[in-house]
Amino acid sequence: MKKILITGIPGTAKTELGNYLHEHYHYEHIDLEKEENIKLLLYKTDSFVEKLRKKDCDVVITWGFQPYWHTKFVRLLINEGLKFIWLDGDRTLAYDKFMARGTVSEENFFRQMNNITSSKVVELLKPLIVNPFKEDGSFISIEEIATEIIK
Repeated sequence: MKKILITGIPGTAKTELGNYLHEHYHYEHIDLEKEENIKLLLYKTDSFVEKLRKKDCDVVITWGFQPYWHTKFVRLLINEGLKFIWLDGDRTLAYDKFMARGTVSEENFFRQMNNITSSKVVELLKPLIVNPFKEDGSFISIEEIATEIIK
């Protein structure tokens, strides 16, 4: 069974990709942006990991985590054998996509970006980096990204 963790900079379609893998490839999608899921991971870590171990299906976890607080949990998931994917690309395009949602403040975007940069999370955790943007600023199709991730 494949188990994948997808995270990265804001505005890179992490949740959309998780939903796509669920709908088209029948992965169980665990969205750690949902409060009940993140609380389970952060406060009942052993229980979360045990449930993950027992899953007999493909699983994708999506998470726009904050590096300072959540890096140890990412390491734990990597140690459990999850393939770690980091979505990253042009920061201006990511900002535009993030702000187009209209659900979170600009301040939140910049705070998260500063945390990612200063924590050096990519250098420390060494994920597979996938750029979801084309040169013209549009997204690569979710299907193409999914195909690259699950191979």
